[in-house]
Order: sequence, then structure tokens, then C-alpha cells
Amino acid sequence: MQITIFSVWMTFVWCNIFIVLCYILRKRSVLLNLSSMTGIIILYLFCLIRLAVPVELPWTKVVSGGSLYNFLYQIFGCEITCVAGHEIYVYHIFVVAWGVVMAVLLTRYLIQYHRVVSYFSEMEKRKIQN
Repeated sequence: MQITIFSVWMTFVWCNIFIVLCYILRKRSVLLNLSSMTGIIILYLFCLIRLAVPVELPWTKVVSGGSLYNFLYQIFGCEITCVAGHEIYVYHIFVVAWGVVMAVLLTRYLIQYHRVVSYFSEMEKRKIQN
């Protein structure tokens, strides 16, 4: 068995179907216990089993990813410029952009977290005073 683009794609599709199923089950009061942490563990197990068990359906076609990978590798490996003796490639730009966006989103999340903690601690103080 090979891990092909199709097998990864089908794992993605089935996991999304399972996520939607977990969301629907969460709305049912009878199944609230199932859709907590257990649902996430079952989702991960389903993904691992799908990738580990060699099941190929009869209509499955192996798509060669080599040509696409080589094309993307050539694009990301292109040299843009040379600054102070250091070559800058396209993938450097993507890594820096990813790092900046990650830092901004993490900072935003931490600020929101701090506001919520401050709000609840203030509510607790008001409750104690009353």
C-alpha cells in the first residue's frame, strides 16, 4: 500500500464528515458525554486506522505527485535576491509570513485571554463585596 494523494484526501474528507457528525451529536442531550474528549479520540483513531489499513477501493487511481512536487519545489526554491551575501529564496518569504501571522494571532489570543481572566476576576471581587 502506498500513501497517495487520494488516500490523504479521503482521510481528510472522512474526518470532516466525522467532525460534522460529532457536531450534530453534540446537539443531542443524550449523547453529550460521547461528543466531548471521547469524540476527539475516536476521530484520531479513525484517522490512524484509515492511514494504517491498506484498503484501496476498486475505483481508486494512483495520482503521481512527483511532477506537482517537483514544480512546487522549483517555485519555492527560486532565489529572489541576495542581501549581504545571504541568498533569499521564496520559501524564506513564506516562513517569515507564517511566523508573523502566527505571532500576531497568538498575541491577539493572549490579549483576549487576559481580558477574560480580568473580567472574571473582577466579577468575583464584586460578588464577594455584595
